[in-house]
Amino acid sequence: RVVPQLRADPSEPDRYSLGVGVVAPHLDPTDRRPIDITFSVDTSCSMGNAGIAAVRATMRAVAGSLHEGDTVAIVSWSSNVAIQLPTHTVSGASDPDVLDVINALDTEGSTNLHAGLVAAYDLAASAQSPGRLNRVILLSDGGANAGVTDQDLIAQHADDGEDEGIYLVGVLTPGSGYNDTLMDTITDVGKGAYIYIPDAAEAERMFTGERFLSNLELAARNIRLELTLPPGFVIDEFHGEEASQDPTEVKPQHLAPNDSMLYHMDLAYCD
Repeated sequence: RVVPQLRADPSEPDRYSLGVGVVAPHLDPTDRRPIDITFSVDTSCSMGNAGIAAVRATMRAVAGSLHEGDTVAIVSWSSNVAIQLPTHTVSGASDPDVLDVINALDTEGSTNLHAGLVAAYDLAASAQSPGRLNRVILLSDGGANAGVTDQDLIAQHADDGEDEGIYLVGVLTPGSGYNDTLMDTITDVGKGAYIYIPDAAEAERMFTGERFLSNLELAARNIRLELTLPPGFVIDEFHGEEASQDPTEVKPQHLAPNDSMLYHMDLAYCD
């Protein structure tokens, strides 16, 4: 549903504040569809103790929110790439086989982001089937920058076509290579959420209950808001992702259940 609210500026005549909420339907976490998760984990030395601790906490929180029949695969990458867990069907929340792999993750070497993403997407593609949610979750301190090849790879798998693609969720952690440009860039291309997880408390908050759904599930795809102003009104200031009189310049956005998109504009009447 679309919820608009307009308020006159009490201090300036002919000026107004317009807020528009695009609100997704509510979904109970117990009613979600089956999910296939592939973790792509940065285990390079730049992650340090705080980074790898945030990685483990995030993965445990995700594992604790899974249902019987969901699948998990885990790829780690530093100087080399290792498939720590081939696609595994879980027995339920906090599957012990998944937790054993998570608890054993440690840091060493430099970074090989591209190879880690290629391996993760290969595993995700092999698990993809109709009616299921498919997500690659990239966990890193952002120390490695995504090159053109990586962005093309991500865009290829995230492309909707007639069916939902494999979307990329980015989890930024502490680390000596901390750089939020990586996650901001590739999650935009990968059509998924970008989340900063500094510690176990935030991991639990962001990947359990309704927040698990709002960060991983989808309610609607390719949303754009069209606003037709009465004559004499102009947008003086806009707060949101993008705004243009040319719809092709505004990139459509996806909306998760139990979530909303908020647009805010300052309007002026200039007639």
